[in-house]
Amino acid sequence: MSVQEKESIQPRFSLLWLIQVCLACGIVGWLINPLSENIYILAMMIIIWMGIAYLRGSRSLSIVFLKKWYAWTYLWILIMYLYSCVGHMTFSLSYVMYLFCFGVGAYYIVNNDVRAAKFISVFCIVYFLIMAVVTLKAYSVVPGLSRILANGDKAVVIERGGGNFITPFVAGYGAIYGFAELAIVMLFVVFKNMNNRFFKMILLGGAVFLIYVVVKAEYLFAVLLILMGLAFILISKMTSQKKKVAFTGVFLFAMLIFLVCGQYICLWLADTINISNFSIRLREIAMLFGGNGYVAGTDAGERLSMYGISITNFLEAPIFGKGTGTLFQTFGNHSTILDAFAKYGLVGGGSLLIFYINPMRNISLKFSGSNKKGYSILIGIIAVLALINVADTRVNYALVYIVCPLLLYWTEVISVDKKRNISER
Repeated sequence: MSVQEKESIQPRFSLLWLIQVCLACGIVGWLINPLSENIYILAMMIIIWMGIAYLRGSRSLSIVFLKKWYAWTYLWILIMYLYSCVGHMTFSLSYVMYLFCFGVGAYYIVNNDVRAAKFISVFCIVYFLIMAVVTLKAYSVVPGLSRILANGDKAVVIERGGGNFITPFVAGYGAIYGFAELAIVMLFVVFKNMNNRFFKMILLGGAVFLIYVVVKAEYLFAVLLILMGLAFILISKMTSQKKKVAFTGVFLFAMLIFLVCGQYICLWLADTINISNFSIRLREIAMLFGGNGYVAGTDAGERLSMYGISITNFLEAPIFGKGTGTLFQTFGNHSTILDAFAKYGLVGGGSLLIFYINPMRNISLKFSGSNKKGYSILIGIIAVLALINVADTRVNYALVYIVCPLLLYWTEVISVDKKRNISER
């Protein structure tokens, strides 16, 4: 059922409702918090959340988790268990917990709970904005801090001067890409969904600030994803088919020019932008266009080497993969998709991708109109990220399956209700 067809009747406010929403915020906070380690805390919140959901009405849970085609999502848990029995990998309780996390956003959409959707998504946006402010302040002390924190090894982080910034409010790798993804969805809401001028200004300001922090973090791929997202938003805004065709033609022509003259364009951008890490990455890309980019010691060269490790190991064991094995030997840890097939083969890698894709489809089927477009843009960005980098982060789980769907949902409901009220006057 489309948002336009739904009545704006809200589930009754009660103590159980409030506890459940607070638990949902706790789940989102646990996923976003870079210091979260105790999976049993997450398990406890999910069990209580599921119990309250059952008490408030089991139908919504069955719609989210028990559809026949959705059963394929559980295949990965079975494959993981079988792999662990033969020593191919270690069974991870985390995946079981994430499975239920993936249904939280869909549950509130099915329940038509606009109030809860607003509460949870606003909580996350506020958390991210606080994190962005603290991170930006930290950059003045330790430039490139997010890259230092992305190392993951506490001893290395302390050695490189980042020890004092290992907190729940300083962004590492996952959070910086999360800033980019959330900013794109917020901009989509501003230009496509939202009619309320006050909310528009708040969301626009928040999105611009998140993008600014991403630029300051000097994550070139994150900036490119933002530009790609903006292009998708522009296309979604076009109502004329001729304009879409013209824009696509211009885009393809620009890509052709870039492929032909990429070396010179990247060198020019590197000199013009003059931002340390951006300039280094652009010069490395220019080297790739020049035919000598596969150089050890460069980010581009190392990245290509990591892709090669994953591809080679997959080709050596294409059915069942080589197992989790050893980092940088069994898999390169620079492409979620390639790594999945290197470690688990077609059997495990395919079931893992279904594990991620089916909940996305579950959410997408509950959307229509602009909501579906906005969510499709987010999925497209995540797919590109999963191919060229690591996308299976807890921050992405929170954004893709809970926060962004709820943000898209409640903003369109408010927009539709406002239009309906205006038409009835």
